[in-house]
Amino acid sequence: MFFNMASISIDLNFSFENDVDEYSIPDLNLNLNENDDIQFDERLQEPTEDSNLNCGMDHNRFCAIPLQNRTTLRSSSSSMNMSTTTLLRRLKSEHVRRHSNATKPYLKEENKISRLQFCMSMLDRGSISHDPIFINMFNIVHIDEKWFYMTKKNEIYYLLSGEEDPIRTVKSKNFIDKVMFLVVVARPRFAAQGVEIFSDKIGLFPFVTQERAKRASANRPAGTVETKAMTSITKEISRSFLINEVLPAIKAKWSREDLNSTIFIQQDNARTHI
Repeated sequence: MFFNMASISIDLNFSFENDVDEYSIPDLNLNLNENDDIQFDERLQEPTEDSNLNCGMDHNRFCAIPLQNRTTLRSSSSSMNMSTTTLLRRLKSEHVRRHSNATKPYLKEENKISRLQFCMSMLDRGSISHDPIFINMFNIVHIDEKWFYMTKKNEIYYLLSGEEDPIRTVKSKNFIDKVMFLVVVARPRFAAQGVEIFSDKIGLFPFVTQERAKRASANRPAGTVETKAMTSITKEISRSFLINEVLPAIKAKWSREDLNSTIFIQQDNARTHI
């Protein structure tokens, strides 16, 4: 719609002072008659501070800059031949946004089909015809491994004023020993009153070995049992942990109501998994 107005008298009663902001808009006093028919165009808007900040920003030129040159404000502003402060104003006015980009796995057609088939296998067969829903997954156990460093290069401790500083030593700060943990969880279960009848935490198992010291040292005599982390995890080690640690823990902590049901162990695509 466009303006369709009768006689309108506009009084511009304003005066610019020395401290008037460049974005300020003077007030307009409209003296209208009672029979005047006024229809305003909705596309006409008063200028705002954000629209003024947008002036001078060539969006097409900014999009043409390669992404590797738009990783920081300094490199982006240098490619645009503008100051970093100006680009920072564009960021605060939301004309430019900061995006954290993560890599995605490259999937072939067979990978997409297999993933879709896996999702469809989680549907309840009896509900597909009318209202498809997923199964409750109470009989699925999830396992996963994670590497952890024994210590960090720098640690922060809160000590008393007269307490001595602790001493931590490693053979090499660039090659700190690591240990792998295997975590086993399942979906928790609750009673009607919200009381937990089955915890999701089934077990946490470190990949370590117990060995006796062959030689005496300043730290321990010969024959002392030492706990050492496994530096290499193979498929045979994963199989032994699954049989000797995971399955007994599931059998011991599983709900008594579903002892006769089939239990599925869900793993990721690590090469060491069986």
